Amino acid sequence: MSVKMMNAWAMIFIDSVDDTHRQPNKDIPQFESSPSFIQNTKMRDYQIRGLNWLISLYENGINGILADEMGLGKTIQTISLLG
Repeated sequence: MSVKMMNAWAMIFIDSVDDTHRQPNKDIPQFESSPSFIQNTKMRDYQIRGLNWLISLYENGINGILADEMGLGKTIQTISLLG
C-alpha cells in the first residue's frame, strides 16, 4: 500500500470519528461466548471478537467497517450487534 493511500485511509478514519466527542463508556458489554439470542449455532472465537469490536465502536461513537474474506460471518456479527 502506498504512503498516499495509507494517508487517505487515515484521513477517512479521522473524519469518521463522531464530532460530539462523547466520553468513552467504561461499562461496555463484552461477550465471551455466543449471545443467548443466537440459536441453533455457535459463534466462533473470531466472530465474538468482531462483535465485541463493533460494540465498542458503537458505544464510543466511532464508525468502522467490518471487512474480511467471504464466508467468515460478517452477517452474524452484524445481526448480533442489532440483537
